[in-house]
Amino acid sequence: MIRLGKVARAGYGKEFMFKLYHIACAALWVSVASALTTSDSVRINEIYVAGPPSYNEQDGFIEFYNAGSSTAFLDGAMVLQGLDTFAQLAFKFPGEPGGQYIGLAPGSFLVLATDAYDHSISSPGSPNLENADFETVIPDEPEPGDNVSVENLSQVLDVNFDWFFVRRWGQVILTTGEFWTFRPCQPGEACGSLICQVPLEMVVDGVEYLHHLSGDSLPRLNDAIDGGVILGIEPWTGQSAERISPGQDTDNSSADFRVLQYPTPGYPSPLAAGERPTPVPLSPMLIRAWPNPFNPDLTIALNTTNNESGRLVAFDVLGREVAVLFEGRLPVGQNVFKWQANQSPSGSYWLTWLGSGSTASPVQVRLLK
Repeated sequence: MIRLGKVARAGYGKEFMFKLYHIACAALWVSVASALTTSDSVRINEIYVAGPPSYNEQDGFIEFYNAGSSTAFLDGAMVLQGLDTFAQLAFKFPGEPGGQYIGLAPGSFLVLATDAYDHSISSPGSPNLENADFETVIPDEPEPGDNVSVENLSQVLDVNFDWFFVRRWGQVILTTGEFWTFRPCQPGEACGSLICQVPLEMVVDGVEYLHHLSGDSLPRLNDAIDGGVILGIEPWTGQSAERISPGQDTDNSSADFRVLQYPTPGYPSPLAAGERPTPVPLSPMLIRAWPNPFNPDLTIALNTTNNESGRLVAFDVLGREVAVLFEGRLPVGQNVFKWQANQSPSGSYWLTWLGSGSTASPVQVRLLK
């Protein structure tokens, strides 16, 4: 990561010369660099949200990756946690959009930590984040407190906590930071006095994760940001979610991400050494549906390599169960079902398998009448 104009925090020794070296290197990119835009290839590459078995609540991080061919500048960009383009928590990179202070070179990682410390010392299974590029900060910083050697992202809403990773579900969104508005927090919303809203056209990247699907826990992220969801991160296990290859983005997190058994923040990642961490085994179950869109008949195929007991269910976008397409024990192989949605209104629906064995990535279908 290149930081233009950054000065040494203390003294003019080796650290100062190192910063000058970074400035000189950064100058080589000026001809091809620009402020962060929605067309840049900066991607949310890894999110560590589960927390370790020791219940350390301050060891979360987001890893960003520049999959493009030119340096992207994150000055003034915002990282949001909330619901779609509404955010209960919002943190802002130093500077203003259009600046050239926080540069992310092509093929480089940037790690944003909740607290930039070596959490593995006190919490086995937690990552070492003392070399993180940035950390979040709030007025009443909990232990271990602010790491003064790491630059901060400040909270822009009236919320006095920086734990912006909900364990069982959540959305992480990167925006250009060029424009946002506020509205009052409504009763029942998990926020402070204000909630932040950003225009869809300011979103650079976004991902959503769910522990599992249920009637009150369905994907909410706008399809224009990402059409999938990361499933299966078990809270308090140390698991992480990472793109299968750095920067891979088909706008479908269900296919782009895998669940890892331990976090790999960019700088010590085994991927950099050509190794691959052992992923959590993927489900052998696969749901396919056609035609999509449909009216009113839909064919659904569910493949499994094990005998499975459970239900094949359709939910609407409000999380209401609208149809049970199968309930019982599935034999091994391909199982085909029909949904005649004559009584259902036009709109989007989610198909998912709910059972005690394997899970399957949900499939979104659209009914057009």
